Amino acid sequence: MSATPHDRTAEISVLGALLLDPLRMPEVAALLQPGDFFHESHRVVFQAMAALHESGVIPDPLLLHDELRRRGELERAGGPEALALLAEAVPTAANVLH
Repeated sequence: MSATPHDRTAEISVLGALLLDPLRMPEVAALLQPGDFFHESHRVVFQAMAALHESGVIPDPLLLHDELRRRGELERAGGPEALALLAEAVPTAANVLH
């Protein structure tokens, strides 16, 4: 687990930005690991995104939903509603690396 402070807003911002622009996943994956997310639901979402990315799949919202369901982790991720809220949480992915 990361020693960084627990910032729910920052975690939501990163995940939301990735849902808006999943092509940024390689850049973010180079900086963050699932253990960097304090909130379990965020960690589960990022793990699924990273798994899709590592398998060569662009982790868009629909594929992410399907991957979480396939893994039996959709509810641990907060359910479909939480994924929708993540996607709506940020207006742009421009600052995802910050």
